[in-house]
Amino acid sequence: MMSSADNLTKGVSILLGYLYLQIQNVKWYTGIQRSKVTHSLDGSPIYGSSLAKAKNLRTFRLGKLKMFNDFGRYLLPLTTEKDECTDDSGKTCFKSGDGRTNQMISLVVIYILLAREHNKICDILCQLNPHWSYGKLYQEARKIVIAELQHIVFKEWLAIIIGTDQTHRFGVYEIPPWLC
Repeated sequence: MMSSADNLTKGVSILLGYLYLQIQNVKWYTGIQRSKVTHSLDGSPIYGSSLAKAKNLRTFRLGKLKMFNDFGRYLLPLTTEKDECTDDSGKTCFKSGDGRTNQMISLVVIYILLAREHNKICDILCQLNPHWSYGKLYQEARKIVIAELQHIVFKEWLAIIIGTDQTHRFGVYEIPPWLC
């Protein structure tokens, strides 16, 4: 005669065996970015959310991002890639880390300003640290631009959208102790 503990063990074994068979048919996807930009304020619309995209946006000279010189106006680089252009294939449009760039002119303007800011910071960092590699210049300028973007969103834009009372209520204006 089997005890209730034996029945429980047998039942758990059957259940685990069934689950094992079910898991064998599941395809696991880990560590893959599903959307074209990340969910956090990490500058992925400017720098890309994949290594391949980031490399495609860099000049690999002085840590700068690629820009299109339109008679002295530096704009985002141009492309005819279908992934970047939202309308017709073969149409010329702007390239950035965000595939939605060409859907709204306001995105184009913001991304141009941030890309210009990145390149300006690279110039300043290069003067201050001439011994830095191009990769170091790129990464340090990237960190600064991301910090500026986060500051703009959390300290300025968010206060306009939800109001200063709410930003104070949720502690947006408070400096975290780990930053002091």
